[in-house]
Amino acid sequence: MTADRRDPGERLTGTPARRHEPVRPPHEAEAPRGAAQLLVIRHGQSRWNAQGRGHGWGDPPLSSLGEDQARGAVPGLATQDLSPGVVASDLVRARRTAELVAEPLDLGPIDTTSDLREHDIGEWDGKTWEEIERDWPGAKDAWVAEQIDTPPGGEPRAAFHERVERAVRKLADDRPGGRYLVVAHGGVVRTLERLAGIEPTPIEFLSGRWFSFDDGRLRAGDRFWATRPEGEDF
Repeated sequence: MTADRRDPGERLTGTPARRHEPVRPPHEAEAPRGAAQLLVIRHGQSRWNAQGRGHGWGDPPLSSLGEDQARGAVPGLATQDLSPGVVASDLVRARRTAELVAEPLDLGPIDTTSDLREHDIGEWDGKTWEEIERDWPGAKDAWVAEQIDTPPGGEPRAAFHERVERAVRKLADDRPGGRYLVVAHGGVVRTLERLAGIEPTPIEFLSGRWFSFDDGRLRAGDRFWATRPEGEDF
């Protein structure tokens, strides 16, 4: 439910990108020498995304479009000078995305962690905004305004932010000095943007941002799009 504010959970549909124009890697000046550099991206479209249903820890597979999106991201990721060793959320939509991009790029093995899961939205998992509004009147507006901290049966925002930061710290400790791909969720990318002190941005499928982590400091680098969305000029 931490994805785009207009939709619950990780609901963000739209037409697949057509033009392949990947964003450049960050300059060395953007990260201290020897710092871990992490390209954190969102998975491909899931079946619940395709149905307009939000999800946190709900675990639907990728849709056929989502699998195509992952395969289509390979050329853009190939330009990013990535080191072998991918890390992914253990939810199937992220894990499968990681598999589809890692194999052709020879980036294996893939490690998974539950700390990179999306925000646990509890009883809202698998529901549309309309169903949430019907069963919890006023909850949609309150959630978007961050007046609700914890969805019914879900996870407090602070706990979500803490575990995402914990995952990045462990990654940086385990893999110093490389450039690694992390496949996670839109809410994870936006949480890292917040922790790095920048305004969270909309995260499309197979898009994300470079981050560096060194000496306890998280820095935000360039945005990344595997392909530039048709009709948009970044």
